[in-house]
Amino acid sequence: MTRSLSTRAATVLAALGLAAGAGSVAAVMGPLHEDAAAAAPSGTLVYSVKLVPGESGGIDGGAKGFSIGDTLVNVANLRQDGKPAGRVHITETVLDKKHEGTQQIFTIWLKGGTIEAVGGGVNKDIPGAPGSSAADARAIVGGTGDYVGASGQIELSPTGKTLTVRLS
Repeated sequence: MTRSLSTRAATVLAALGLAAGAGSVAAVMGPLHEDAAAAAPSGTLVYSVKLVPGESGGIDGGAKGFSIGDTLVNVANLRQDGKPAGRVHITETVLDKKHEGTQQIFTIWLKGGTIEAVGGGVNKDIPGAPGSSAADARAIVGGTGDYVGASGQIELSPTGKTLTVRLS
C-alpha cells in the first residue's frame, strides 16, 4: 500500500514532534540552516575546463539566430593539477536580445558534492550600468554534501578554459 505525500509529511512531522503550523517548521529549519552555514567551506578552487565533445549544443527556440528563448547547453570536464576533478553543466537561456544577455545556471560536480551557481551575462553594456558587459562572476547559491551552505562566486575565464570557485 502506498501512502500519499501528505500522509508521509504528517508522519514525518509527528515523528519530529512538530505541529503542522509553519512556525514549528521554521523553528526546526532555522537552526539547521545556521549549522550548515557555519560548516560551509571557504577558499578558492581553480580548475581547467575542457568541453565534452558531443555533449554541448543549443536549441534555437525563437526567431532564427540569437533570439529570446534560445537555450545553450555545455558540459565540461574539470581538472586540477592535471588530474580529473569533476564536471560542470552549464545551461544558458537568452533573455535580452538588445544587450545579448543570457541567464545562466551552473551545476559543478566535485568530490564530496555539488555547487550551484546562477547569474546573467551581457555582451553589450546596459545603460546606467557601465562595465556590465565585463562582469563575469556568477553567484554561488548553495550546494550539496561537503558544500551545503556554500556561498561566494564563480568566474569562468574569457577563453572558457579556467573556472575559479571562490567560496566565502
